[in-house]
Amino acid sequence: MDLVLEEIRAAAGPAREVRRAAKFGALTISVVIPVHNDCGHLRQCLAALLAASVRPAGIVVVDDGSEPPVDATSLPQGCRLLRRDHEGSFAARNAGVEATSGDVIVFVDSDCVAHPDAIERMVAALDHDPELAAVFGSYDDAPGSQDLISQFRNLLHAYTHELGHESASSFWTGCGAVRRNVFAELGGFALDRNKLRDVELGLRMVRAGHKLRLDPRARVRHLKRWRLGTMIRTDVFDRAANWTELMLRERRFPDDLNVRRSERWAVAALFAAAGAAALAPVRPEAGWVATALGTLYLGLNAKLLRYFGRLRGATFALRSVPLVMLYHACCAAGLGIGCLRWLLRGAS
Repeated sequence: MDLVLEEIRAAAGPAREVRRAAKFGALTISVVIPVHNDCGHLRQCLAALLAASVRPAGIVVVDDGSEPPVDATSLPQGCRLLRRDHEGSFAARNAGVEATSGDVIVFVDSDCVAHPDAIERMVAALDHDPELAAVFGSYDDAPGSQDLISQFRNLLHAYTHELGHESASSFWTGCGAVRRNVFAELGGFALDRNKLRDVELGLRMVRAGHKLRLDPRARVRHLKRWRLGTMIRTDVFDRAANWTELMLRERRFPDDLNVRRSERWAVAALFAAAGAAALAPVRPEAGWVATALGTLYLGLNAKLLRYFGRLRGATFALRSVPLVMLYHACCAAGLGIGCLRWLLRGAS
């Protein structure tokens, strides 16, 4: 058995009897996995799904123009392969849903290894509450890559979802389940932009009166290796800028996840401290202001740094401080870009 899957099972504790039925209660389950040039991780992703405590009725792998293409003969029995030109992961997910028949559609990223009970937890919540439209989970606290940046990124995500409100206002396709009828009712993922279409779908679900839930205990292990340049591009352009546009369009600023109030205050404190420090050579009193604001900034991030320290030790927490500052600087840059985009698009 794959080493990653063995580690996840060991961390989960004593194994439960594997359920091979394609139903959970009255609900049938289908899984959709988009993949683009990530065949190496796909094998581990599929192995985990096939060994889960609830086995789906069908798994659809959507090859979004991979080079080389996904080899259909390498997929386990019970998996179906769709091939498409490269149009982005959300177009691939829409196509995958059309090829499924389950009452519940579970989305999993190809570089994620689901914990044995992840699907069961999400679908059980939907089965228990008929008014619940969608459930999503989180990365776990044991990322596949061991370098500092990958550990930081994935632990930051796990921490953010751990603090998130159970009653959610967004959605996440890294590990998320949605009722087919609700997905169809809302027309699936909008394709006007390739990023954060899952968050946008969640906002539309809430606007339509549907309930969403975050369950951080429905977990997947993220295998991606992050690099500094990728982190900066992702945080500025893919996340912060798009989050800003979505919030301005919806005229809603939720106190949750990446945009909770403490995060906004941290960004403001960081840049105010930087501005005061820049003035210190000509205005000595500004140095005291910079020190006070810097202390405030660290205080706003103290809980996050304690979380890092608890999981990885004090040295890791200290080494993460510059990355936390860079992350918030990227958030500020993305905020500005998102506001500019919104204005250029007619503030509508």
